[in-house]
Amino acid sequence: MILEQYLRQIQEVRRKPSKKKPRRLKKGKGKEISIEDAYRMLEAKARKASIAKFIPSKKPSNPISSWLYGHSVGLPGETFTDIKGTPLFPLIQINCSELPFVPPQLKGTALVVVYVSAGGWPQWNMPIAKKIAPGKYAGINWQIREYKSLNNLKIVEGLRVPKSWNDSTEWFAKSSAIKWKLATNEFPGWEDAWYVLGEDVMSAINSTPADKFYDEYLNSAETKVGGYLYEVQGYPPPHKMADYVFQIGQNMKVDMQIGDNGVMSFFKGTNHWECNIDSY
Repeated sequence: MILEQYLRQIQEVRRKPSKKKPRRLKKGKGKEISIEDAYRMLEAKARKASIAKFIPSKKPSNPISSWLYGHSVGLPGETFTDIKGTPLFPLIQINCSELPFVPPQLKGTALVVVYVSAGGWPQWNMPIAKKIAPGKYAGINWQIREYKSLNNLKIVEGLRVPKSWNDSTEWFAKSSAIKWKLATNEFPGWEDAWYVLGEDVMSAINSTPADKFYDEYLNSAETKVGGYLYEVQGYPPPHKMADYVFQIGQNMKVDMQIGDNGVMSFFKGTNHWECNIDSY
C-alpha cells in the first residue's frame, strides 16, 4: 500500500503541465478553432499500444516468449558481443506474435531483443545502432537484434550480469515474464501534441484547464509497444516522431529504474535504430 501511494504521488508530480508552447511546433495559420473542434482533432490522433505487465519469474516456460532482463534467444552460430568484443546482456525480448497491437515498423518482424554491453550502460544520448548484418544493429554499448521468424531460435546460454554493474543501482531489474494488454486510446503528451496537432489547435486546447488534457487524454509511462512516447523532460526532434516504435518504462515493482523516473524510447529509421533516454 505504501509503495502504491508513493508511485501515485510520483505520477502526480510528473503529470504537472508546463502550459508553455514548446520551441519545436507545427506553425499555425492564425485560424481560430473552437475548443470543441480542437478536442475532436486531438481524439482523431488516438493510437493503439501494447502495454506490458511484468510477472517476476526465474525462467520462461516458453523461451521465445516476451521477457524482461536476463533471457534471450538467438540463431545457432550467432555471437553475442558488442563491436569491441565485450559480452552483451539482454534487457528485453519482445515476441511480436504476443502483441495485441503491432506498429507498422515491426510488421514482418517476429522477435526483437535489446542488448546492452557489459562494458558500460548506454548513455543519455545513445549513439545510433547501425545495421551491420541482416536483422543486426550495433551501437556503442548496445545492440538490437530482429528476427523475421521464430523458427530455429535457441536459448542463449551463459548469460551473466556483468560484474562491472555491481555498483549500479539504476539498471538492475527482476527477471520477469511479460504479458501484454491492449490500450486503444493513447494520446500524445503535451509537448508532442503541439507538433502533432499544430499551433492553432493547441492554442485552443491551451485556453482550457490543464486537468482536462492530462486527466482525459492519457499516455502510459509503462513499457509499451506503439502508442506515443512518454515525455519526462524532453522530446526528440520532429524527424524522430514518425520513427518511434516502443519504450521501456521505469517500474519499481520489478526494480526497473531508469535514471530518476525515466523512460528509454526506441526509434527505427532506415538501416538503423536510435534510443533516447529521458529522465529527471
